[in-house]
Amino acid sequence: MPTDRGANGGGIFGKGLSTIAVTNSTIFGNFAEGQGGAIDGHTITVTNSTISGNTANSGGGIDHNGYFGNVQLESSIVFGNVAPTGPDLRSTA
Repeated sequence: MPTDRGANGGGIFGKGLSTIAVTNSTIFGNFAEGQGGAIDGHTITVTNSTISGNTANSGGGIDHNGYFGNVQLESSIVFGNVAPTGPDLRSTA
């Protein structure tokens, strides 16, 4: 995915009770002023992918928002992201 920028979800933003699925991908070099440098969402599945080099205020790689959703990582790497809170993964659940 190309480098992108956003208030939340610099790479991918899922609004509300969103379901996000990422497969066979690399998400790199995104920036969010708020949450989720790479991904900000409710239910998130990442399979055979790499999430690295993303930056946010919280959840530099992935920011999970939701008490009833979940994050599932399968054969994936989430490493080297930057955030003061939850550099690679932050969850409110």
